[in-house]
Amino acid sequence: MLKVSSFKSNTYTNLSTKAKRLMLFLYPYFDLDHSLTISKEQLKLEFQQSNSLFTFSLFDAAWDELMNNSYLRVQDGTIYSTYIYSGNKMPSSYEYIPQLQLFQDETFCKESKRNLNLFFYLTSSRLPGQEHIINIERLYYNRMFANKKNKNEKILFENYKGYYDIKKHLLHMVKQGYIEISLISETSKNIKRSIILNKHREDAEQLLDAHCEKFDTRKRRFSNKRTHTISLRLAPEVVAAKFTKYEIDASILDLRQIASEYGWRLPFLYKGEDEKNKAVEQIYMFKKQLIDQFGPAGIKYYRKALHNYFKDKSADFEKHFNELYERNETKEWTNYITNYYVIPLLKKDVLTFTSSWEKILDEKARLDSLEFHLDSSLTKEYMIHRDAELTKYEEEVNVINESLKPYIEYYSNHSTDVAKFDLLREFNQSLQNEIDQRPEWKEIFIGARKHYRELLSEQKLEDMYRHKVPFVAKDIDKTEHTNKETFDIPFYNWLEK
Repeated sequence: MLKVSSFKSNTYTNLSTKAKRLMLFLYPYFDLDHSLTISKEQLKLEFQQSNSLFTFSLFDAAWDELMNNSYLRVQDGTIYSTYIYSGNKMPSSYEYIPQLQLFQDETFCKESKRNLNLFFYLTSSRLPGQEHIINIERLYYNRMFANKKNKNEKILFENYKGYYDIKKHLLHMVKQGYIEISLISETSKNIKRSIILNKHREDAEQLLDAHCEKFDTRKRRFSNKRTHTISLRLAPEVVAAKFTKYEIDASILDLRQIASEYGWRLPFLYKGEDEKNKAVEQIYMFKKQLIDQFGPAGIKYYRKALHNYFKDKSADFEKHFNELYERNETKEWTNYITNYYVIPLLKKDVLTFTSSWEKILDEKARLDSLEFHLDSSLTKEYMIHRDAELTKYEEEVNVINESLKPYIEYYSNHSTDVAKFDLLREFNQSLQNEIDQRPEWKEIFIGARKHYRELLSEQKLEDMYRHKVPFVAKDIDKTEHTNKETFDIPFYNWLEK
């Protein structure tokens, strides 16, 4: 989706034709985090081989213009778009332009600068399909509105140099099927009526001239009160023809690229040459879920998980995928990637955070214990220092826990009970005690305890003990495992609840 504010600004209006066309060409190559999925050199090759929007020698100049006007930016060597909408929640106001298929139509992308300005003025001012009622005199330079101070009366496009200039461009866009014009007039009884001009109307020019009182080629003198109201809106066919989010090629381009590194092509992701099927949607949603949860790091988890998957499954990838695909169970494939490849990556980062947390808790416990060994020689200043250190440790713990929140949430919602169990048993006694009191960890503890009970019912507690799993569950009936009382409990028993 395109960001409304990027197309509503004077900056966009003043861009050159080639820069405006390049923006539309680049659009399908931006991933869900707005990063460019291929290099600039690959992009230039694609442009040269498949496009005729403008002379290839102007590509770099158009690119630099977008960079200089902040429509593109570079961060850590990666190119990002700033004109793609990034909101994950339903906006409260009109913030994005839907993904109209028209944006990928070569004829539309080759429109002139003034026509693109007019089109995106409409799409950034109103929801597609809604009417934009305006005096036609505000669409071109004229003395009637030239010195108006009120923003609702100012001229919008001073580069149209008169009625016949704007008429030519409006009727061109009507004939192309991009927009419709309604001619609004009032009867003697103040009843408004309108005549709709669309691509099927052969007398559109004559009707527009009559509505605007242009009966010959001579310039008509207007009084200050004489204006002519029209309504502009996108044609219904344009509004109806939208891409779904996952139909933008970039959303699965990295999957294709990674698969190709391991010798696989992915033609089976399509029902036909152009139509994308349910498999692509599921892969898109899986990827978006990670980005929504972790931001730019979500893309890294997604791609690293795919690399690890192909390393393990490269010999039978297509068979493995198609078994699920033929049963229309592509979601099971993404669940498989989540459980066996994404969760282990997340666990590794979680343990990095919690390792620091454990050290802080150990140091805090050491400082707490000093109160039992105080003597008269301990000064007040030392006690103040000790309290300051404890406060600092508490602040550091809060920072770590805040960083862990997206991981905890993802684990709670998407990991198996086994994964929850395996994560918690990595923590030492003090950390288990600490997080068991925090509500955000509740679902992880519930899942882990559920798995623990399953292990008991399957008589696998001995295996757990052999691997030094430091906990038991007191609230499980002793009859479920006759040897339960013989086990040592050397650590905090987080399974007792």
